[in-house]
Amino acid sequence: MIDARKIEALARLARIDMGKEELSSLAKSLDEILEYVSQLEKLSLGTDDTPVFGENKNMMREDGIPHESGRYTKDLLVAAPRHDKRFIKVDKVLKNG
Repeated sequence: MIDARKIEALARLARIDMGKEELSSLAKSLDEILEYVSQLEKLSLGTDDTPVFGENKNMMREDGIPHESGRYTKDLLVAAPRHDKRFIKVDKVLKNG
């Protein structure tokens, strides 16, 4: 059970200014939330009730070099609206300060 005094102490520690009505309202709300959580804890959710959809597998690929370096560089530069001989030119997105 959470009472208004405990909430008032927490509010003081957090430097939150709360009126008497807010404290009692918050205490009531927190009690209702904790009561609901305690009801959820009582539920039986065993593995027998849980449907199994398949075996979990690691879907990651093996580390390695997917293609030779520079293989797509020329195609990317040609497709870019602005480019230099080796770089794609973009607008500045970060500002100093």
